[in-house]
Amino acid sequence: MTSVVRRLLVGLGVVASATAATSQPRDPLAPLPVQPQPQRQSLPIITSNPAPFDLRDTIERIGRSFDGKAGIAIINLRDGWEIGYGANSLFPQQSCSKLWVAITMLDAMAALASDPATKVLLLVSKPPAPKVAERVLAAAAAASTPAVVCFLGADPDSVARPGIKAAETLEDAAALAVELSTGAEPNRAEGAGDIEAAAAQATAALAPSQRYIRGLFSGGTFGYEASLLLSRRLGRVNSNTPARPEDTIADVWKSEGHTIIDLGDDVFTRGRPHPMIDFRLRVERIAEEAADPEVAVILLDVVLGYGAHEDPAGQLIPAITDARASAAAQGRAIAFVASVCGTEGDPQGLVGQERVLREEGVLLGTSNAHAVRIAADIVQARQGGEGR
Repeated sequence: MTSVVRRLLVGLGVVASATAATSQPRDPLAPLPVQPQPQRQSLPIITSNPAPFDLRDTIERIGRSFDGKAGIAIINLRDGWEIGYGANSLFPQQSCSKLWVAITMLDAMAALASDPATKVLLLVSKPPAPKVAERVLAAAAAASTPAVVCFLGADPDSVARPGIKAAETLEDAAALAVELSTGAEPNRAEGAGDIEAAAAQATAALAPSQRYIRGLFSGGTFGYEASLLLSRRLGRVNSNTPARPEDTIADVWKSEGHTIIDLGDDVFTRGRPHPMIDFRLRVERIAEEAADPEVAVILLDVVLGYGAHEDPAGQLIPAITDARASAAAQGRAIAFVASVCGTEGDPQGLVGQERVLREEGVLLGTSNAHAVRIAADIVQARQGGEGR
């Protein structure tokens, strides 16, 4: 996939949950205990200047309209008043940030659609709530600019409508956007032969006991897509971002069977940076998964950009090297499969990051979906099934 394709990914997510911190000494990498959720508070915060009454009623109505947990807090710095609904409830940082991302998405769509330089709108999301999906689709359909929409796991027929093309994967969405923008379909088969040969070598090196994929993801959308695609080919895939509710993993700290873990989930980010920045948890988990004699493939995503570590590949290479050495000491080999999301314009540089990973023997897909296919091919070939 070209770098142009890689640049066309936009995320949308809205989540809400509640946590509280503990003051007891603890291991900085240990999960924090979850305390009971404080009761909703619908009364406004007491301040010297009262908030507008109509706004107070609106916030109350909005807060009560949510089916799940909700917290709303508004501060007017100029006039010196505050208003809130459940304003003293504690929510993870990601819940708060994803809310404004979702709100901003609609504004961004309107701004981009009004720009004559915009040729295509590309919208990507894990499954949004039905009301949110309908609002986004209505806004996209009303725009004069053609749109490509990928609601992972959604029936494309429920998404497609005049002016909107539906895609099933992030890879398909990016390819469609490039095709609509340039008039030419991108070459997705570039380098496929080399990858297939390397994957066949990796398969041949596996021991008979090795049959499972363990995915350790820093990007939640990539993790969900991996769960979705792998479950279609391999059946049950245990995950904290499962394609089906019944596939929810019992213990996020312990893998079982085929497992996909989103390390950016709230349980892993309480009191520590996001795994795109801090690789400690992923490095430790790589060692744990490699020690399992039934693991055949460790599947990874590598995300570049200003919000990511300055050298993601450099953080992963020592862990991959140690994991391979540990497995080799037990007479096993481990296949590492990954994809890199980024461009040469990112601070880390796409070409350099991919080169370092390839030199370490990591099988690189041109997209997350491609990496998933490589991983599935390896375990299916190992089990005597037909790869696709």
